[in-house]
Amino acid sequence: MDIRKTLLIEKLIDDYYSALYGHLYKRLKSSELVKDILQEVFLKLCQMPHEKLEDLAPRFQGYIFTMAGNKMIDFLRKDKKKAQKFTDRVCKSLGYKPDFLPKLEYEYLIKILRKELKNHEIQIIILKLEGYKAKEVGELFGTSENNIHAILSRTRKKVIKIIEDIYAK
Repeated sequence: MDIRKTLLIEKLIDDYYSALYGHLYKRLKSSELVKDILQEVFLKLCQMPHEKLEDLAPRFQGYIFTMAGNKMIDFLRKDKKKAQKFTDRVCKSLGYKPDFLPKLEYEYLIKILRKELKNHEIQIIILKLEGYKAKEVGELFGTSENNIHAILSRTRKKVIKIIEDIYAK
């Protein structure tokens, strides 16, 4: 690794490690898991070409939070207890009772949502379910609060249709 890339990665770690740690710990409540996720995220950055890192610089905050969010989603898919709570929160946020989906397994729902929704839509839903305001989510994604509301509205309609289609089967 050349010295410029090493310095850039060290700066990125200094700038974002604490914010990412707090962001993930708030959701996962496991220091070890958060450290593992961050290690994977920064390892992936080390494997990127220097030019790509420089190209990402203007939008790096959104990019690194997206990477960390994807790792967090992978964890949520594996942990069944947290998975059921997540499913219940999704149903509740859509206006349904938590037992609305008695015949659906969490993994099946996530598999369908990951197939039908874009990654940023899933991440926005999770952040909103965790209590972030649209303005805060917009700052993380580098977009306006109104755009986040529009994305949430479109995504909510998609999720309701997906769930209703599955439930009708």
